[in-house]
Amino acid sequence: MKDKTNDEHDILNIINDCQQGNLQSRNIFIEQYMPFIVKTTAHFLNRYIELENNDELIIAMIAFDEAITKFDAQKGTFIAFAERLIKNRIIDYQRTGDKSIFISYDDPQNTIVKHMSNPYNLEDSILEKNEIEAYESSLKVFGLNYESLIDASPKHIKTRTTALSIGKKSSQEDAIVEKLYASKRLPITKIATCFKITIKVIKRSKALITSVIIAYVEKFDAITNWIDNTLKDEDHVKR
Repeated sequence: MKDKTNDEHDILNIINDCQQGNLQSRNIFIEQYMPFIVKTTAHFLNRYIELENNDELIIAMIAFDEAITKFDAQKGTFIAFAERLIKNRIIDYQRTGDKSIFISYDDPQNTIVKHMSNPYNLEDSILEKNEIEAYESSLKVFGLNYESLIDASPKHIKTRTTALSIGKKSSQEDAIVEKLYASKRLPITKIATCFKITIKVIKRSKALITSVIIAYVEKFDAITNWIDNTLKDEDHVKR
């Protein structure tokens, strides 16, 4: 594991690079330390950690990223600092039950996984700060925000993928888009009729579907590129 082979000096150089805004270095560093994040989380919870759909692990990943941003070499070693922050954030989450409070949408170095992977599972895309702000502004017009999307979006991968597919295909239908933007409400019946999908399926994912339509219509490329890649091998909605 990387923390056994890198000395603190090497780690400090990497962290300094991350703090200077190198997003590629940050993502690589987080990926290399995933075993540490998982181990720390599992040890603290005293149980096996599932790698998918695990709230505590998501909190731990957010905490590790926060540790990169906030670490000060004059206050100890990074590993000790990251471990302490992970434990503290998990404790805070267990007290509140609300993971959205740990997510800062003003930080341009937050990856989409932190905002949307749970529930969206957007693993690799990165939004630049101006796109984050623009997308959030667009969501607000429709009564949505990142917190509401986290709460309302489906938890199961297949259900989320279906919702992504519905949203993408709906964005290509002028009648649906016009109705959505005119009323600021998802035209559920029109979508159900257009794609021969039950209203129940649409209702349980309406916030996610709406957000996907907005992403395509307003051309938020970081999001739409990820959705395209996700749906490349799967198509749950037939026209």
